[in-house]
Amino acid sequence: MSAPNGFVPSDAEHVRGIAAIERTRELGFSFLHLRDEHGNVIGLHAERWRHGAVDLYALADQRDAVAARYRAEDYERAGDPLWQVTGTVANVIAELLALPPYGSPERRYAPSAPGPVSGYRDGGRRRSGVLSASVTP
Repeated sequence: MSAPNGFVPSDAEHVRGIAAIERTRELGFSFLHLRDEHGNVIGLHAERWRHGAVDLYALADQRDAVAARYRAEDYERAGDPLWQVTGTVANVIAELLALPPYGSPERRYAPSAPGPVSGYRDGGRRRSGVLSASVTP
């Protein structure tokens, strides 16, 4: 079975992605469907609020995912993420779950280059198209 964009995930990649999503459910993430203008489900949005931060990821298929961390006060007013990464579902979730707790002295910064980056950021918007879909329960 192929996704709408023609991508056919390998069995191993599919299993890794589903296992990663299930792990986030066990860790307290909440889930919402992402829908297009016709109401069709086109992706998944998951988030977890804790320690003054919001960790989230959104996905359209197994290789089109984005994860980010926001300070809670920035997330509520659509501020810039502290950290963001794009890639496969399994990889972005693994990187998100490997982040140190928000506010800990173990912070990672990313270069201020354009485009998707991995690591804490010093500013600027770099959002995936996945995050721009409408979110509905």
